[in-house]
Amino acid sequence: MLVQLWMVAQVAMLLLTVAAGSHLPQSTLPILLVAALGAAILAPVAPWAMRALARAQELTPHEPPALNRTHAVHVTRIPGTPGTPGTALARAPALVVLASA
Repeated sequence: MLVQLWMVAQVAMLLLTVAAGSHLPQSTLPILLVAALGAAILAPVAPWAMRALARAQELTPHEPPALNRTHAVHVTRIPGTPGTPGTALARAPALVVLASA
């Protein structure tokens, strides 16, 4: 899926460069004028945007989210009837051997 998204992004960039490449100015003066005009438009907006970003960061919590500890799960196993498979418990050998004859 990521490979398909990467290919779509590459095709979109190729189409964008082919479509916009013929309309870009060839000399440096129009490019500099567009850059200066963009800076003149963005200069008054930048302080407002920074204040808005600072306000948004103040509203977000800075500590990690608390763990939800209200739901405790207690697992209890109900023993099966004697003789069913899986109900035999392993037992260590006794230290004293009881012999009967």
